[in-house]
Amino acid sequence: MENKLRSLFEITSEITAYKENSNGDDSEPITVRQKNEIFAADQYNQTRLASGKTVDAVLFTLGLDWYWMPRNVFDSVAVKTTAADRTGTPFKR
Repeated sequence: MENKLRSLFEITSEITAYKENSNGDDSEPITVRQKNEIFAADQYNQTRLASGKTVDAVLFTLGLDWYWMPRNVFDSVAVKTTAADRTGTPFKR
């Protein structure tokens, strides 16, 4: 996937997202857990297929791989954060 500008977000509740694939569909689900931090791509005109229907989508990285989730899910569970919000102590906020 090409290089994209990304912003850091924290996930506020467990959700299902999908691994980015050449079909742009929901065939590879993953669980994103509460308090996971993701880097969401700063672009808003993406669509993917969920249950056979085209939905607005947000692309993001978690680790080294690209994933996506429907925009309405992202809007309800993602809170923008910064590195300064971290405590500097691993596993502690």
